[in-house]
Amino acid sequence: MNDSELGRVEEPSRIQASRGDEVAQRAANYEIDEEESDPEPGHLVIFDDMVAGASHFKAMKLVLEERFPGATLSGLFLARSIRPNQDLVISIEEFE
Repeated sequence: MNDSELGRVEEPSRIQASRGDEVAQRAANYEIDEEESDPEPGHLVIFDDMVAGASHFKAMKLVLEERFPGATLSGLFLARSIRPNQDLVISIEEFE
């Protein structure tokens, strides 16, 4: 498995040069509150709802890796599944 399959993000300059896309644009919108950065964290967890295909996670990871290069970063992803053509209502009588 290579780095991209594991969800690892490339270095900032390479992302902007190679992708120049949504991730770099999102990353440019994020700021770190330096008043909350002391002491520097050893482990950060990013929560993402997966609505935008994890591009917010990738962008935030990019920003945090640049600012806190020694920190471990993890992601917690919240998602839901919608299965078409499936009746989700189950009658209790079906189990008797």
